[in-house]
Amino acid sequence: DTFAEWEGSPQASQGQTCQTCHMPDRSHTWLGVHDSATVAGALEVSTTMDTANGGSRSAKIEVRNIGAGHHLPTYVTPKIFVRAALIDKAGRTVGESLQTRVIGREIVLNSQASREVYDTRIPAGGTWSWRYTAEASTGAEGLAVWLHVYPDHFYARFFEQFSRDGLSAEAQSAIDTAERNAQRSDYLIFQKIFSF
Repeated sequence: DTFAEWEGSPQASQGQTCQTCHMPDRSHTWLGVHDSATVAGALEVSTTMDTANGGSRSAKIEVRNIGAGHHLPTYVTPKIFVRAALIDKAGRTVGESLQTRVIGREIVLNSQASREVYDTRIPAGGTWSWRYTAEASTGAEGLAVWLHVYPDHFYARFFEQFSRDGLSAEAQSAIDTAERNAQRSDYLIFQKIFSF
């Protein structure tokens, strides 16, 4: 319920409306999760490296919703993937240190019942945290952190599983085009290397 999320946001209490962000200067651009600049302006990422602890390295990764007047992302279609890995001097991933977490909401819907699998979205003004820990492999010089936005994550999976059986050539082509568009909508929003 994006409207209810906005009603409880700092932006609403400051008199900002949906149009403040989505229609800046009264433009009819409807900027949102497909626009990397809009999402970048809504997020702040920080990483605090811990001191080496025996055979492991760890860091606290935080993503703050500083700009969106609703949960980020606000509905079930988009996902934000946060990835972290130990890297060597050349910037290559060391060993099996790459790990991924998801910011988003996952719901299973079917004709019998529906259920929420997880909801890790960031409320307006809120913070998402992850304690990354990996075995400290030889050659690890730092930690790389990436945020990848998948605006059409739900649709990409839906069209991938959508049966084309019995469809006309025209309908199959339309579904194939929709699938390609959904798969190509992702973008990298943040990438940084933190030294030990």
